[in-house]
Amino acid sequence: MDEHLNSTLPTADTRNLYYHRISHHHNEVGAPADSFLDLFDYDKAPPNSPAWEPLYYFVNHDLEQILEKYTERIREALRSWTERGDVMKIANNMDSMLTRCQFSEEQLDEQRGRNAGLYPNV
Repeated sequence: MDEHLNSTLPTADTRNLYYHRISHHHNEVGAPADSFLDLFDYDKAPPNSPAWEPLYYFVNHDLEQILEKYTERIREALRSWTERGDVMKIANNMDSMLTRCQFSEEQLDEQRGRNAGLYPNV
């Protein structure tokens, strides 16, 4: 993993390739990439970051779910991806962005577009 990705997450903290892939993408454009919370700060996430993928998944596949269930569903999904760490805070970040974007793919796209202005090489 260390040979192929420019991740700043310590492999001692996680060997999950998904997280290291996000860290690599963030690192490439100068976005915060050193912690799980940095990776899922959607106000700073680069538009090409894989961190956006779960939000689109929830919007496209779980719209029939009641709004109040989203945070718990996000936590459940994250538990399977995370060995340890800030699952609750990451789930809350995801839920916050989904709520702010009104569970709309179009509004998620707009937020990603706004974030592109944060990084000159994106």
